[in-house]
Amino acid sequence: MNKYIIEQRVRTLSHLSVGLNDDKPVPEMSIDDFLFTQWDFNYAEGWKGDAWLVQKEVEVNSGIEAINNFRKDLDKIVQKLTFVSQCFMDFYREPFLIFKSINNQDKVFFYKHIQNKTGVGLQFDEGEINAYESIKGFKYPEAFRFLQECSNTIGYVPKLLLLFSALEAMCGKIERQNADGKIYITYDKNEMMKILGCSLYNELFGSNGIRHKLDHGEMVETVFGKDYVNEIYKNIICYFNNNFKTQLDEVVSPQRHFYDNHEFINFWLKPKENFEVNLKNCIKSFNQQSNMVDGCEYVPNIDISQY
Repeated sequence: MNKYIIEQRVRTLSHLSVGLNDDKPVPEMSIDDFLFTQWDFNYAEGWKGDAWLVQKEVEVNSGIEAINNFRKDLDKIVQKLTFVSQCFMDFYREPFLIFKSINNQDKVFFYKHIQNKTGVGLQFDEGEINAYESIKGFKYPEAFRFLQECSNTIGYVPKLLLLFSALEAMCGKIERQNADGKIYITYDKNEMMKILGCSLYNELFGSNGIRHKLDHGEMVETVFGKDYVNEIYKNIICYFNNNFKTQLDEVVSPQRHFYDNHEFINFWLKPKENFEVNLKNCIKSFNQQSNMVDGCEYVPNIDISQY
């Protein structure tokens, strides 16, 4: 078994104040062996920075097992902290560090650098205006409102639910009859299969499908094992291209918006003399020109499953 120290930034507008009444130098709290501290705080200026720092020592066999266990357990805590703090919290798009604290003479560590970036635009030319003319008379215009809202939505599950609504809107409403003779209104299943194909349709809308579970309060963990948002969106684009001759391109990162855009770099690093290995130091020492952490050396060919 190996021991790993993991540090993770959690972005939030919540100002951690636990412990200040005990005259501690910084606010901090411990939950299930996770140590939470305000990212930056002093008594003169108060709370600085829109984040918390989370630290934990994990004893497992490998680095990949360490970060997977850490994130799985932290995720359950953060969901509840988000509710009681009444402030959104996210750590999946924030920097983290993994440091093996034993059998690591060179102090090699993994650092994922994540930073905000400006959204990158896409060209709008004659092809797009022609596509607009092709869909202008689409008989279910409500679908475009759901797609518009989806484009401006950040979270994976909310985007998925909006795409489910867009799909149902695209298929229109038809009447069906129950076994007991009662009439009910539903979407056109055959049209939905044209859009998604049988396999994806069954995964999403089948009798045990993801859409039904999410819509009725059951979180389906397997939904995170596959990028359903991207797959559904590609099928919608393909549907309009095939049926309305829109000729829309399949672009990288579609549904671009102004908010929460990120870029990241993964590093395996070895500290030089006097460099203290911690997350704050890595973020502070990141050099935009060299795309490197000053005070560290790059270490190639490290397999995190063997670390």
